[in-house]
Amino acid sequence: MASNRTRRTRKIKESTPLDSSIETYFLTGQVERDTPAWDLHVTRFFDGGEKRKAAWLEHRNFLLKKWSGQGFTRVPWIVTEVV
Repeated sequence: MASNRTRRTRKIKESTPLDSSIETYFLTGQVERDTPAWDLHVTRFFDGGEKRKAAWLEHRNFLLKKWSGQGFTRVPWIVTEVV
């Protein structure tokens, strides 16, 4: 019997909720153990950084506005890492 389950699940995108540990990690590069940011930091060894890159692209606009609103002139740490 045919099913459209794969078609439905193909459209579901995995999203990473933004919390303070991930903000700190993306902006400064500092990460604490046992946080969602630590999971992103460690998984870069297993998937080549794809999950971290996807999370950055998802939250990039918000974090860059926040970063520039604080008066920083340099780019955040993650920009040099992901590119």
